[in-house]
Amino acid sequence: MIYSNSRISTFEECPLKFKFRYIDRLEVEEEEGIEVFLGSRVHEALEWLYGQVKMTMIPSKAEVLECFEHKWKKAFNSTIKITKKEFKAEHYFESGKKFLENYYERYKPFSENTIAMEKRILIDLDGTGEYMLQGYIDRLVYNEESKSYEIHDYKTANRLKEQSDLEQDRQLALYCIGVKSAYQDAHKVCLIWHFLAFDKEFCVFKTDKQLEQLKKDTIKVIQQIEKATKKKEFPACASSLCDWCEYKAHCPKFKHGAELESKPVNEYLKDDGVKLVNRYAEVYAKRKELEIELDKIKEAVIEFARKKGIEAVFGSNNKLSVSFSKKFKFPAKGSEERAELDAFLKKAKKWNEVATLDTFALEKELDSGEWPSEVVRRVRKFGVEEEVVGVRLGKLKGGEDE
Repeated sequence: MIYSNSRISTFEECPLKFKFRYIDRLEVEEEEGIEVFLGSRVHEALEWLYGQVKMTMIPSKAEVLECFEHKWKKAFNSTIKITKKEFKAEHYFESGKKFLENYYERYKPFSENTIAMEKRILIDLDGTGEYMLQGYIDRLVYNEESKSYEIHDYKTANRLKEQSDLEQDRQLALYCIGVKSAYQDAHKVCLIWHFLAFDKEFCVFKTDKQLEQLKKDTIKVIQQIEKATKKKEFPACASSLCDWCEYKAHCPKFKHGAELESKPVNEYLKDDGVKLVNRYAEVYAKRKELEIELDKIKEAVIEFARKKGIEAVFGSNNKLSVSFSKKFKFPAKGSEERAELDAFLKKAKKWNEVATLDTFALEKELDSGEWPSEVVRRVRKFGVEEEVVGVRLGKLKGGEDE
């Protein structure tokens, strides 16, 4: 099987979604979002632009915009989903024109040596052909001046990624592996992102060591996919991305909700699942209220026992046993105080006795009487003594616990 970055990313996002899309091949009505639609039309206009350039015909800015408008009107239909209700289709159309205008002014006369647009690239991850990927490069360029290849990627999203995000980007890095394999002189490859909404360009270079590690990491994910396929184990992973998933009506985490969406209110309220959840919520709310009341009573019992100097409070049929004790609370992991305590224990050659500073083990050692008193005294300085109060309910039977 030839994989792709999108196929691998789908598995990482949700194994069940991967199964629905690539194994079961479920047919679902996919609503194309306006953002995706905009991106496709801008890519088509840029592909046309560089196609003209390769034929030594540099189109005018007006011609590029005319191409974009033609492709937009030809493909646009009423099913295109606009999630942000404050915007109309015209807003996205004008945004696309602005992207292209800025790009045209920045890069004319487009003198780069463009090898291809939407170039299919194959990536052999292990050198044997067992783990293969394919992808499509938006634009591949050979830079004569720097003797390097350039992988250009166009982004129309209204979010500017940080350099650190791009350093971790897997897709273009995988394309880099493919380009180095396809072209013997591709010793230097620059990965370039164009964020058209911001008229910005970013470049990243990958070392051979980084690419080798990427191969290994990608193979591991593919092996996970193949293992899941063999075992037929594809768990659903809920996340914020689920709101845009086209398989919600088939997913066990959302299937019931999808069924309810099509029901009128009178049928919706009769649904057994709805009734069960509503009742559970009611009981849970009462339970929370009772827990609050129980905590207040517990506090009052403790105060009553403390004032009376007693350890058992009696009722008609039950009694509450109240215990008072002391324990040390040591600094939390990661704190500066904890680091100082760790350092002191190591210096006192007591670190191995509490391993990774299991505070329960440490407290036990302090109380054992086997450590030097000076070490115990200094260790206790790191802690704060807190009172631990326990309350246990017992049933009376002849004046004793049952």
